[in-house]
Amino acid sequence: MLCVRRSDGLPWTAPDGMTFRDWLRTGERPATLADLNYHRTTLFPPVRPRGHLELRMIDAQPGDGWMVPLALVSVLMG
Repeated sequence: MLCVRRSDGLPWTAPDGMTFRDWLRTGERPATLADLNYHRTTLFPPVRPRGHLELRMIDAQPGDGWMVPLALVSVLMG
């Protein structure tokens, strides 16, 4: 987990190594559907469906390494 949203002004930090599953089992307060929805926004897979495909890895390649994943995606989607 990246953070735990709190409305009481306390820091949003989560204990090191805590997963959402851990929070469901032992959290300081019960997790809500809003917590789960927020948690999902903090996940950064290489490709995310968001009404379109968000390809997060292409611009993270060193140098001109972005050309290979771009060519692959172009072929697969073409």
